[in-house]
Amino acid sequence: MLRGSGWLLLGLCALLAVLSYHGFTVYCENFGCIYLGLIWMVWGVLAGVGLVMALLVRAWQRHRGFSTRASSWAVVLLLAMGAGHLLYWLVTTALR
Repeated sequence: MLRGSGWLLLGLCALLAVLSYHGFTVYCENFGCIYLGLIWMVWGVLAGVGLVMALLVRAWQRHRGFSTRASSWAVVLLLAMGAGHLLYWLVTTALR
């Protein structure tokens, strides 16, 4: 289970990328704005939980002597996606 958990985290990154793409293609009309806000909140919660899980799994794998390549890639991808979303939000909303 510990060996495959890094690949599961990469699967979570793929799911977050699909959810992110969907969030960026939704138009803000009528109830679409509420839906878009919900997508962003769900994405943020999943990304935060995924990042904590990725850090814990990577630490546990290092402690056990397993390869941490997949879990390290998951940490990097989650941090990059989170930074990208934060930058997008700052540019479009907070810095207007």
